[in-house]
Amino acid sequence: MTSVSLGSGDTSGSQGCNESKVGICRSDFESSAEETRRAIHRVNTSLERISSLKAREGSAIAEADRLRMQWSKLLRETDGVLTKELQDLRSAEREARSLAEELALIGLEAQKSMEELRIDAATSASKSAALRRVVLSLVTDRVLDDLSKKLAPDLQRAYSLFRRREIESRTRRDRPDDSALLVAFAARFTAQLRQYSSDSDKDLNAAMGLSELDLTGIDPDLMNSPARRSLLSRQAACQ
Repeated sequence: MTSVSLGSGDTSGSQGCNESKVGICRSDFESSAEETRRAIHRVNTSLERISSLKAREGSAIAEADRLRMQWSKLLRETDGVLTKELQDLRSAEREARSLAEELALIGLEAQKSMEELRIDAATSASKSAALRRVVLSLVTDRVLDDLSKKLAPDLQRAYSLFRRREIESRTRRDRPDDSALLVAFAARFTAQLRQYSSDSDKDLNAAMGLSELDLTGIDPDLMNSPARRSLLSRQAACQ
């Protein structure tokens, strides 16, 4: 009979080291995640400002168009005589169009600033995501080590019985090798694992001891591409 080990050795020392790393990485993640939230807030605030500027610019243009139509109609009614009312309307139109132009310029400046904020937010999000992956890896190793220590004796016993049953119930020619037996043995637990497993962010964050990190509004391509962020930063600096 080929011996198949399903357990693990003494890992108390490595577990202590792992737990220390998890704590440090959790702290680093939380600090980075908070900065990412602030960066996303700055982006959203900038977007709202740009939207407000565009709306005010549109209102100023609409007002200027209304005033132009008004004084143009009045000019025809007076056969070209520039009355005080007509002059006031023309002056008001110029002021409205000047305001629209200034708002457009402010909007362009805000748009440039917003691009820089988007790059900063994506950079921060990338760092937070990387730290989260480190915590996920460390916690996964710890949980698997703990599970292996707890279940190894029972699994070894169950596999030995399963193997003996499969061998003794078949002829020598039809007996599967140990690799096939292990696959068949593991398949017995697949359905239960699928039934009880959860990939929800809430459950995973709870298992890792991490707060939630909502990356809504972050460009995933920008977040995952340092080269693109660097290129956009250089382009923004040249504008």
